[in-house]
Amino acid sequence: GRLEVVDELLLASGEFGFRAFSINDGKELWKLGGVDRWVSHKGKLITSTERGHSLQSREIKDPSKILWTVRPEKMFSFFCSEKHIHINQKEFVTELPGITTLNLETGETVWSYVAESIYKPKRNHSYEYFDDKFYIMTYNPYESKTQDFWMTRLDINTGKVEAEDCGPKGAEPFNMCAPVFHKAGKYLVYFFSVWVDLTNNARVF
Repeated sequence: GRLEVVDELLLASGEFGFRAFSINDGKELWKLGGVDRWVSHKGKLITSTERGHSLQSREIKDPSKILWTVRPEKMFSFFCSEKHIHINQKEFVTELPGITTLNLETGETVWSYVAESIYKPKRNHSYEYFDDKFYIMTYNPYESKTQDFWMTRLDINTGKVEAEDCGPKGAEPFNMCAPVFHKAGKYLVYFFSVWVDLTNNARVF
């Protein structure tokens, strides 16, 4: 199950369906069926249905009001940045990372990108954004003695590649098998202890 408080609503999803309750009196305000995944963002509710074959933007106060619907060719997950929705097209980590970016207001495709072959032997692809930059990241602690981290930086508004394989060089001797990235302000943390400054792609700790 999942709980989230948004705009004086308690959003709850699980085996009981997807429902919204007033945080003031606990009254159920709406119930929505058939939702696979959902994200709340800027007063909107972004939902996927039909096992990921359909993506909708809805009014969060009344999700029966659908603002737009798109049917991505592939969609295994999605998340929002300031003005966009980013769709992860790839299901398996052994596939090349692929992203389709939509306009949050209209659902129109802004750009699509499939990473180059430098990513093919890697694992644990992840995606982040900072200001007007979009990052595709991956690491493999055991593949190279000189580099454990790879990053592609794109302009978040156009999808133009600004740097490929731009992660810091130099593998750490204490790398552990932990496929987790954490964003902390302008920093990205991986292996729980390696910090990268996203403004200049430099390893700072």
